[in-house]
Amino acid sequence: MVSNKFLAGMLVLAMVISLGSTIMLVGRLNSYFSPTGLITSSNAGNVSLTVQSVTSISLVTSTIAFGSGYANASSGSNCTINTVDGGVESSSSSCINFNALSANSGFKIRNDGNNGVSLNVSVDSNATNLIGGSSPLLQFKFSESEAGSCTGGDNYTGSWQNITKGAHYRLCPAGNFSYVDTADLLYLNIRVLIPTDATAGGEKTANFTFLADDTN
Repeated sequence: MVSNKFLAGMLVLAMVISLGSTIMLVGRLNSYFSPTGLITSSNAGNVSLTVQSVTSISLVTSTIAFGSGYANASSGSNCTINTVDGGVESSSSSCINFNALSANSGFKIRNDGNNGVSLNVSVDSNATNLIGGSSPLLQFKFSESEAGSCTGGDNYTGSWQNITKGAHYRLCPAGNFSYVDTADLLYLNIRVLIPTDATAGGEKTANFTFLADDTN
């Protein structure tokens, strides 16, 4: 006959084996499933930056070289050269030896910043200083190289403007010189009338200073 102590021992052993099997089974299941009801913790992160406002212009074309030449006195007329026509003006026939240029080969100005600006220009010379002789001309005419580059900048687009030494010319109003990549290029074309009695000798240079401003 089996004693009570033996039966009690067998019951305890069975419980131990059952508990151990349960623990092993739960451990295996945890490797495949994420248990629910667990306590979680989270923290917030952030990304910060500052986009700077940049006012910047550059001269894509910064030099205009008409070359060396003169007005033919025997023709009885002055010589006129300009960058729109690419050197000798289409109506002028007395120019000798001046360079042939590409059409619209004047100064080309780009807004390479990231905001709209005004564009101004001043010149350190005038026709008398630069050329001399009887009734010389030094002129400019403003235009867009890309459509939409300057809204409202039509003060100097219709005809040639005589240049006064030291004067400041507002080519494009405040904020209207666009920075958009497809509309950020402007032309300043130059025209020079050289009389037959122009002062000869030595290279003659006029310096144009371009200023961009995002506040006026």
